[in-house]
Amino acid sequence: MRIRPLWEHADGTKALVVEFDAGSCFEGVDVHSEGPELLYVLDGVFCDGTTRHPAGTFIYGAKGSSHVPQSDVGCTVLAVYP
Repeated sequence: MRIRPLWEHADGTKALVVEFDAGSCFEGVDVHSEGPELLYVLDGVFCDGTTRHPAGTFIYGAKGSSHVPQSDVGCTVLAVYP
């Protein structure tokens, strides 16, 4: 998994591009305790641990939600933390 920062504000708001190799999985559970996470799947198929999301899918992870980011085929996502 590769994380490429695109933009960050002094208040902590940021945007990243995250690239998952085929078969990669985030270590542990990703908990959104600080605030929501907005994901847009640019290519490939992103899985949140239970649901597969193909390219073109927008995913809203509310504050307090959690998931296990992974991809069996590889994917690229735009992640925004407002």
